[in-house]
Amino acid sequence: MDSHLPPAWLCVTRMAMKPIGRALLWLTLFAPIFAFAQIDPVKRDLIQLGLNEAFEGHAPFAGYAFYYHNQPDFLRTNLTLRLALAPVYLDSEFGFVGGLGPHTDFAIGLAGGGFADSYNEIHGGTYYPSQSFEGSGGEISASVYHLFNPADQIPLNLILRGTAHYSTFARADSTSPAFQLPEDRGEFSVRTGLRWGASNRRCSRRSRWN
Repeated sequence: MDSHLPPAWLCVTRMAMKPIGRALLWLTLFAPIFAFAQIDPVKRDLIQLGLNEAFEGHAPFAGYAFYYHNQPDFLRTNLTLRLALAPVYLDSEFGFVGGLGPHTDFAIGLAGGGFADSYNEIHGGTYYPSQSFEGSGGEISASVYHLFNPADQIPLNLILRGTAHYSTFARADSTSPAFQLPEDRGEFSVRTGLRWGASNRRCSRRSRWN
């Protein structure tokens, strides 16, 4: 059992999914992207720490820490920098407000680092370190954010994002010598969706809300 790679779809997440999980995965391809539906117009500086622990049994380490920075008017008035910095990973986006028209923004993202593509094999709630491995990678993305109703208080946005991602894999200390690692690979994905809500960037700064 250690000598073969799990099915390709299984490597999309860090743990094995049940059938309902696979269905939800396909639905997310056409669901709203879980991120801002527009370029964030508010300056933010946040630090977040977290740690998840199982009440029983042996589970993979699930701790995180990152610094989040969002800077409107970065270098120029229509450029926004979004940056999330973790100890071994960086996620960034440069957004051009009105880059494709009065109500259409454009953004380019760069991300990459260590362990983000690691895989933990879990079956029936049991963690199998011998079939788990480390993965690192990087990606570049391009996003379009279009606002349909700039005059309304509650905005309706279209999000379209294309991403090119490359992953490399390596054995962890606990990976079985008999386990066959997947080959390093590149992937391209396109996601789109609608989001109704959040703040309208064209409101005054004092009236913005999330």
